[in-house]
Amino acid sequence: MVEFQLKNREDVWLHERIAAHTITVAIRDSLAELIGVQSSELGCEVKQVRPEPGAMCQSIMIYDTHAAGYASRADKCMDESFFLLGF
Repeated sequence: MVEFQLKNREDVWLHERIAAHTITVAIRDSLAELIGVQSSELGCEVKQVRPEPGAMCQSIMIYDTHAAGYASRADKCMDESFFLLGF
């Protein structure tokens, strides 16, 4: 599993659940394409977390649906994945 939190250019944490879920699905689909698997091989979720004192945000989680180890490749693909998404 890979989990991370995002901030916008104004240094504000991503806190809107619907926006976070949309981004999560886009990242999951992009990652699946980059590593050459069906997007159904990867699951995705969001959960509210406290990344620092006084702040709340939605944490993005990408995980394997069948314990194949695909999500563990995410760190090697993140730069390319975010580039494809326009971040």
